[in-house]
Amino acid sequence: MQILMETSDWMKGKDLAALLKVTPRTIRSDIEALRSSLPSDAIESHSQKGYRILPGKISDLNHANEPSSLPQSPAARRNYIMKLLISEKEVNISYLPAELYVSPYTIDGDIRHIRTHLEDGGKLILRSGKNRIWIEGDELEKRRLYKELLSSEVEENFLNLDKISALYTEFDLLEVKDILLAALEKHGCRLRDTSANIVYMHVGISLQRLMHFHPMTDFEADSSICKTAEYESAKDFFDQMSRRYRIEVPEAEIEHLALLLMGKGSLAYAGADIDYNGHTIRTMVLISEILERIASEFGVDFSDDHDLVGGLDLHMRGLLTRSLQGTAAQNIYLDEIRWKFPLVFEMGVSAAGMIQQKTGIVLDQNEIGFLALHFGTAYTRKNRRQLYRALVIFPHDGAGALLSVNRLIRQFSERMEVVANLDAFEEKKVRYYHPDLILTSLPIGHSLNIPTVNVSLFYSPEDESILFQTLNILDRARGRRLFESRIQNLIRKEFFHPLLKAGSVSEVIEKMCAPLQEKGYIPAGYADAVMEREKFSATSFVHGFALPHALQTDALESVISIAFLEKPVRWGSFDVDFVLMLAVRDEDRDLLSVFFDWWIQIVSSPVKFNNLKSQRNYQDFLNVILEEE
Repeated sequence: MQILMETSDWMKGKDLAALLKVTPRTIRSDIEALRSSLPSDAIESHSQKGYRILPGKISDLNHANEPSSLPQSPAARRNYIMKLLISEKEVNISYLPAELYVSPYTIDGDIRHIRTHLEDGGKLILRSGKNRIWIEGDELEKRRLYKELLSSEVEENFLNLDKISALYTEFDLLEVKDILLAALEKHGCRLRDTSANIVYMHVGISLQRLMHFHPMTDFEADSSICKTAEYESAKDFFDQMSRRYRIEVPEAEIEHLALLLMGKGSLAYAGADIDYNGHTIRTMVLISEILERIASEFGVDFSDDHDLVGGLDLHMRGLLTRSLQGTAAQNIYLDEIRWKFPLVFEMGVSAAGMIQQKTGIVLDQNEIGFLALHFGTAYTRKNRRQLYRALVIFPHDGAGALLSVNRLIRQFSERMEVVANLDAFEEKKVRYYHPDLILTSLPIGHSLNIPTVNVSLFYSPEDESILFQTLNILDRARGRRLFESRIQNLIRKEFFHPLLKAGSVSEVIEKMCAPLQEKGYIPAGYADAVMEREKFSATSFVHGFALPHALQTDALESVISIAFLEKPVRWGSFDVDFVLMLAVRDEDRDLLSVFFDWWIQIVSSPVKFNNLKSQRNYQDFLNVILEEE
């Protein structure tokens, strides 16, 4: 289901079978099973083309996946009991078997599991007596547990605010959200898009706890927080909540929300330095060192990007505050960042390494992903020159067509830019502008090897589809040129391992590094540097491949080593059987961006990626990469 939704196009059963390592018959059975639980027309099939999910049925699919109100698994049942324990001062366990349709013995097992879970956390304790159980511990820790349980319940639909809102029955979270946004706007603040739903969930938890007389009283932020616009926004918001729901809001609640609101677009603490556990941290000095490291490791110089520096400064203050207060930030886009933007994620890893070196703070993947968002935005700004060059041709009286063209240009502004507007086709002028594609309302016949998209007088979805396909064709051509000019020569036959026997990640890396070191491509200790990089965030991906590499150790010669594992090894969160190890010398740092751009295009085509993984011959491997789709 996930593969069909990501592909958004027809996919043959044999290709699905090869990708999932099952038989075509199994795929047919799975499709029939899916159809039995989904709208009858959600999955379309064709004898030649295969299967696809109809775009208009996405919402139906999401609805079909919603869980029922009663917990259906042991984990869901335990989460349900823990939420009861947090919502109520105590729970009578004699009622639980009938309420959850399980035996008393099952409930006893659940309680033992919950007690162990809380003891492992170390800050909450499950007490019991006279058929009753309750949780003892710090109020802030209870809220963290509740947020964890709610996140688990929402699962993959976390971006669906309607579903989050449905979790709160005593108030309308959507109305509360609007009041919060109005308060932020009033005081000149805004939420980061990537953390907005986390903040809404926090606000929902706070209101629910306050309504049940469980206020936060032992949380205290730095006194300077009262000078910030975030504090004023939080105070304004809670004043309205107090009047609307007749609740008392202590100062600790306001300060805690103010800390969560800090981020890009908001004011930070006063002063250039931050006191962190008795040490003064100069954020601008730290940011300068981070950017120097990124320039050295990736060949990308961000030092003159003032927007990036300002954004990192604000983020660093929030990061240090979260570390001091023990609050964690959940990054709902983490998987997408790692999958679609591996280069900028690596920049986040590099920045995290510098932060750990200078402050001792160890960042998790969520925080690394937030840093990567800053670098991704800056990288996009820096590489605008790589947009496709579009030449627009339309007559002076073609105002209607021009509106359609302009709409398409706005819609695809992240992929192309207009270099000139002409009222007629003149080959000499067209050659002068050297466009990658032509947009026109005229039926133009020409011999130039330039894709030409005819736009209808009135905008239509077909225009959008044709332009989208044209840009994708240009992407594939660009990827092929990148491979032929920069990547192909790095994949050497002597470092192509068609069957590598290894039982662990470290053994895979050691066996791939050994011949590279023996032939003078990498220095001694390179394998250790690769393993050091893995400690920050595993370089494995859900499709069964890994991209190990070192960050702070240069290769002696740039090279890509390929290995197909005899048996999959557990690599981070995924089983991996296909490994590409990239080693880059200092002079070739720009190859990192070239490599990741090329590799993203490979894995974006499930059929081509699966075909590539099935090749155990060096030349066949290269041929698959070079073949036209």
